[in-house]
Amino acid sequence: MRTQRRSLSPALLSLAALCALALACSPPAAYQPAEVSPDLKDDDGLEDHQDPHDLDQDPPLDQSQPDTTELSPDAEEVPDLPELQDIAQELPTCYAPLLQCGDRCVDIRTDNLHCGGCNEACEANAWCLDAQCHRCPEGYALIPPGTFLMGSHPDERGHKDEEAQREVTLKQPFCMANTEVSQQDFISIMGYNPSFFSACGDDCPVHSVTWHEAAAYCNIRSHQEEVPLCYDCVGTYGQVACTPRGASPYDCRGYRLPTEAEWEYAARAGSTTALPTGNLTHLWCDPLDPKADALAWYCGNAEVTYHGCIDATEWNGPKCSGVRPGAEKAPNPWGLFDMHGNVWEWVHDWYGPYDLSDTVDPHGPATGTHKVQRGGSWAYTASDTRSAARGSDLPSENFKTPGFRPVIMLHP
Repeated sequence: MRTQRRSLSPALLSLAALCALALACSPPAAYQPAEVSPDLKDDDGLEDHQDPHDLDQDPPLDQSQPDTTELSPDAEEVPDLPELQDIAQELPTCYAPLLQCGDRCVDIRTDNLHCGGCNEACEANAWCLDAQCHRCPEGYALIPPGTFLMGSHPDERGHKDEEAQREVTLKQPFCMANTEVSQQDFISIMGYNPSFFSACGDDCPVHSVTWHEAAAYCNIRSHQEEVPLCYDCVGTYGQVACTPRGASPYDCRGYRLPTEAEWEYAARAGSTTALPTGNLTHLWCDPLDPKADALAWYCGNAEVTYHGCIDATEWNGPKCSGVRPGAEKAPNPWGLFDMHGNVWEWVHDWYGPYDLSDTVDPHGPATGTHKVQRGGSWAYTASDTRSAARGSDLPSENFKTPGFRPVIMLHP
């Protein structure tokens, strides 16, 4: 019968591995009792200084013979001890500022699963910066950094030449308002309501705002929350004029309008189709497109009942049409409502052809005459609600359709 080895404790296993590496340990020599001179024995036959009680103890083991004690069949056979150097090779060598968490090295300054320490995970709407979890303001969704295809493929239904496709990378996380700025919110910040459809109510998006008024709103909110201002503004109410501060909007830590790249990245929410719900079947107002109808208020479905609505039958829309209250349609996968339809949204960029070489944190041409609008509106077609669709207008224009939603960079 094959004999089995007794299981060793973890401590003895570790000691055995260390001894094997250092070559400093070896089995003790077999016990060899020394010859005792007859002169050293007493009359009773005992060696000098030998305690008679020692005779009751078991004799020393003969370690030159193997231990063939038979173990229970259920006893576990001890596996061969791995070399210590093999164990070391399986574990990573981490250098500051990286920390070993489990079997990998992590940067605890920026790792959302190990923020400030191993297994210290950030919550869903927070991001790890400087070893601390930072959350977006209330009513804002976290947009993670990432790379995406901006623009549309020529085969996409509704594609236009101005939507030339390229890969774009946004390096920093940011926070975007879950909804378009409401009429109530705009009044609370600015003190007036420019909306053509004011009868829609407090929860409806503010509209008929110029690009400058949208920027001024962002500045006032930044001032109230004691964060840096992103614009230099002069004038009041509808006569205000604003210009961005600094060379890049990504450097400002206050509230501002999103860049065109930030807007499309957030609208897509990881999708590559015309809408996060899929590609369009119908591009116009009628018949109703099911993919657009799931997310957007546009000319095919923006029917209202309040006083002051617009007759849209001329373009096959409802008899009484206008803006709708925010967040009535489903959000996109990143929790953003009405990114498609309801009101056009002002963004930071001047309008112009895409610079296909500008692929990291792009923010449009340095100068221009028209500012970009995104998302389509209650009065426009299903094609205009596509994630890649672009609109533009003079920054001083305040027609019935433009609104906005701010962003703020997530920062320590």
